Amino acid sequence: SISFPFTTTAIDTANLGKQSVYYDPSGIIQTDRYENHGIEVIRGKNKLEEWMLSLDLPASSPVKNL
Repeated sequence: SISFPFTTTAIDTANLGKQSVYYDPSGIIQTDRYENHGIEVIRGKNKLEEWMLSLDLPASSPVKNL
C-alpha cells in the first residue's frame, strides 16, 4: 500500500505481511524510525515509481506498464 505520512493504513497493511510505504511528495516531512513505525518513507515521483516497479506483481498489472 502507498500511504500519505502518517496514517494507520500503512501499519495495518504491513502487519498483514504486505508491502507498504509512506509517500511524501513534498520531500519536507522529517521522520525517524519511531514516527514511521519502521515503514519506508519514499520521497519524489521517481522513487515511488521505482518502488512500484520493484513489487512482485503479475505482468498484466497496470503498474508494470508505467
